[in-house]
Amino acid sequence: MGEETFSKPAPAVDKKPEFQTKPCKSCGKAISFKPSWQHIPNYCPECKAKYRAEHGERKMVRKTCYSCGRTFTFPSTIKHYPNYFWECRAKYKEKKG
Repeated sequence: MGEETFSKPAPAVDKKPEFQTKPCKSCGKAISFKPSWQHIPNYCPECKAKYRAEHGERKMVRKTCYSCGRTFTFPSTIKHYPNYFWECRAKYKEKKG
């Protein structure tokens, strides 16, 4: 009797493309990104540049807490700069109130 060999078909490799695309939230233009990136952009470079030109660059401000001495950051666009770290601020409000 002849020996028959059956070979299994090679498993299908579901390879994701290196780059994927998604639409810009502002203009709908395709944005290329890698799924492994921690931050996937929502806006194309042109819309980002246009926004920054209209609204100015958003900067972060560093400040030291009056209570514990930790350094914390917050956006420069807020109206009142905080003097206390958020945990210390809650404790300060409890004492005061």
